[in-house]
Amino acid sequence: MFFFRIKFVLDIRPFNSNPFFALILQVLVFIVEFLLCITWALVTDMTMVSID
Repeated sequence: MFFFRIKFVLDIRPFNSNPFFALILQVLVFIVEFLLCITWALVTDMTMVSID
């Protein structure tokens, strides 16, 4: 799925000096992935096209 690429891009942490900010970034990435997953599932369900 395409949304896993976002995690790999944002998983590079230049914020190791600030663990709290890194945690917030990780939570934001998780939320974005979750929303993209739902959106992708709805789109593929409506168009009845399965692209894996």
